[in-house]
Amino acid sequence: MVKSMDELLTDREAARLLNLKVQTLRNWRFQGRGPAYHKFGAAVRYAMEDIKAYRDQSRVSPQQ
Repeated sequence: MVKSMDELLTDREAARLLNLKVQTLRNWRFQGRGPAYHKFGAAVRYAMEDIKAYRDQSRVSPQQ
């Protein structure tokens, strides 16, 4: 399901968009890595704009 830019994603939805396992995102949070997220008590949510920003900053362009 595609959400608007204002909606928050669960870790499962964010992992699916990044083509990662949910456990990878959980490990990254524990390590202080990965995309920015929001924490509401025990609930973790990701903004679509943060997922896109993380994807863009992780891009590597090979030198020619």
